[in-house]
Amino acid sequence: MAVNKVAQPLRMAALTARKSQTFIGARHRGRLARKDAPVAITATARGLACLIYTLITRGEEYVERGFEACEQRRVDRTVPNLCRLSALRAPRRQMGGPRRSRQCLGKRRESTSCRKWHGRVGLAT
Repeated sequence: MAVNKVAQPLRMAALTARKSQTFIGARHRGRLARKDAPVAITATARGLACLIYTLITRGEEYVERGFEACEQRRVDRTVPNLCRLSALRAPRRQMGGPRRSRQCLGKRRESTSCRKWHGRVGLAT
């Protein structure tokens, strides 16, 4: 089986990214939380390879997005999912049929439970 000459340096870079306070490091730590270490290292190495390929073919410079960008993406994904789950688990009314609460999709924060949750996290409308 032929091994790519660049694979090992990319894996070493991915392993080093674990402790860095960068966007790539934050994504790698997120992968480590969900997957085994070898799988996460390989996935991060592939992401680095794709990034390098894109930079070389397009002739662009790398712009570091920072740790905060990864955290913001996580919050943007998590908040609507939590609001959707809270709307599904809302108690039903006894009289007048089931309560129909609208889903919270980031910008639409109409249900009462979502508004309360957004207020607690500091995302109140």
